Amino acid sequence: MTYSNGTIEFGKKQDGGYDDQRRPIQSSYIFSEPVRCNIKERKNDNRLNTEGGKYEGLRFTVLVSISTDFDKSAEKCRITHDISGQVGEFFVTSITPMKLTQNFKVELSQWQKQ
Repeated sequence: MTYSNGTIEFGKKQDGGYDDQRRPIQSSYIFSEPVRCNIKERKNDNRLNTEGGKYEGLRFTVLVSISTDFDKSAEKCRITHDISGQVGEFFVTSITPMKLTQNFKVELSQWQKQ
């Protein structure tokens, strides 16, 4: 594992279903225990202007040790940096094994209103 500077929690969507009176229950994400990782922000200038406002695209690359047991079908992740604290929740773009470095490369992205 390379230098770790934070933690990542992998989230899987839990279906909401219906309550006793047949009203829909909102679905939510169940997050795993924090796992040590290396967080790197990818420089980008993705900006989107719409009638609803201005948005900025945030992207991160996270390296997780290949020996770590986590759900490879995670849809969302929560990352926390050791120094700056909680960074936020992001959607998983891809999870790729990197056999040479013995890591998983997790690509995360999110659009955030400015």
